[in-house]
Amino acid sequence: WSLAFLPDGRMLVSERPGRLRIVAADGSLSPPVAGVPAVRAKATGGLLDIALDPHFIQNNLVYLSYLEPRGDDAGLAVARAQLDWRAAVPTLADTEVIFRADRWGPGGENIGARLLFGRDGLLYVTVGDRFDQRDDAQKLDSDLGKLIRIAPDGTIPADNPFVDMPGARPEIYALGLRNAEGLALDSEGRLWEAENGAKGGDELNLIRPGTNYGWPIITYGRDYSDAPIGIGTSRDGLEQPVYYWDPSIAPSNLTIYDGALSAQWKDNIFVTALKGMHVSRLVLRDGRVAAEEEILGELKARIRDVREGPDGALYVLTDQADGRLVRVVPRKERIARRER
Repeated sequence: WSLAFLPDGRMLVSERPGRLRIVAADGSLSPPVAGVPAVRAKATGGLLDIALDPHFIQNNLVYLSYLEPRGDDAGLAVARAQLDWRAAVPTLADTEVIFRADRWGPGGENIGARLLFGRDGLLYVTVGDRFDQRDDAQKLDSDLGKLIRIAPDGTIPADNPFVDMPGARPEIYALGLRNAEGLALDSEGRLWEAENGAKGGDELNLIRPGTNYGWPIITYGRDYSDAPIGIGTSRDGLEQPVYYWDPSIAPSNLTIYDGALSAQWKDNIFVTALKGMHVSRLVLRDGRVAAEEEILGELKARIRDVREGPDGALYVLTDQADGRLVRVVPRKERIARRER
């Protein structure tokens, strides 16, 4: 489902049924990491995202999001633990849950669960609308359909936009999201989000604190029955997406390329697509998407995650029972043109 790069260049990879693995540069796998919390692997739920603490080299802290069993129900949880990543059998220890979404239920759809540390050192967490509770995306007393912002220990930052509003969840940073599975920072430290619409209406959004992105009042998609959702595509006070897809590609994550191997890719947004079975390369000009190129369709696989590695290559995870980790570099002729 997700990968993160360790300081020695190896990759920490999560598998949705509840396994956490370390992958070496040659593709060899460690034994499963011991001490992973119990997960509810149902529908799209299970062990989901990974984020390393900004000070990982000093504290060895890793953060995991997952669908946590709660009796017959389950809900999104985020835990942090110390990872003994140098051991022959890597192990998580001193695990503590630092966030639990305040709504849960029997289903396993639209979990959200993407994790990202901002330049402010705070942890951003996406929470989906759980599919059948979409009206909660507009309710400030619910975590569903929101972007959450917390400190690394789970406490609430004093400058969160709704922290002083009576009845509002103080951890909420932005609202009106459906099922956000993509988060990335650009070179200016701005936060970008990608989310699944219903039938069409997948969105790319530039996140601002306290902003309402409209779901389910406005959307460019329709319900799976083809019935309309909400009032249309716009309303005063509700934010428009920077870009949207119709028909849906089912975006699952994004990364913004830093440019180590390709000047042509510099600051391009790479969005992985589950339904689309490709990676969408978006070229921005003046804050808008000026061009889109679909790549890696030849994999013929649902693509779950994309990260830029320390070597400048893109690393892509496929979403399959027999999943693959693929390393992608720009075409040699493009690199040669840059060198000349």
